[in-house]
Amino acid sequence: MPDIDIPATVHLSPDDISLGLDATDMLADRFDLTVDSETREVRFAADGDTDSVTYRREDTDLIAFEPADVGVKLDSSLVKSANAGLPDGTNRVLHIGNGVPLVLKSEFPDADGAMQFVIAPKLPN
Repeated sequence: MPDIDIPATVHLSPDDISLGLDATDMLADRFDLTVDSETREVRFAADGDTDSVTYRREDTDLIAFEPADVGVKLDSSLVKSANAGLPDGTNRVLHIGNGVPLVLKSEFPDADGAMQFVIAPKLPN
């Protein structure tokens, strides 16, 4: 992977990331993943034809958090597939930057090593 600046890191439980992805996937095939350093939260947000949804997790709800003001638009089916491919029951680490690929990673339980997916952002319409 090329050396790119990915300033925000969010550690989520598998349930939290699944809830965020399920909520956004109900409305749209794309969603915005943002980190706000002022409010100290991560947001999964999507807009449908008539509705919108935002799933927020504050820093106190997260396992670990290294905030920066960043955001990226992603394809929900790609992120859901990558999340499903990670080991069950393990925490998810998201490295998020502005318009750069999302790095979604998880450690293997009871073993050395980790699995990671690098997901390209969606281009604006």
